[in-house]
Amino acid sequence: MGVLTLGIPTHVAVLTSVFGRLTPYGESLELNRLVLLDEVPANADTGQ
Repeated sequence: MGVLTLGIPTHVAVLTSVFGRLTPYGESLELNRLVLLDEVPANADTGQ
């Protein structure tokens, strides 16, 4: 179906500015890449 990769944010405020209770670089990751096969229906990556 697909692959995603997560990584450490490049800046301390990437996620902690939105989710202030997270410990920077310890409790937050960002989505680096998301690849879906062409056979996956439209909007499948939205979670709806």
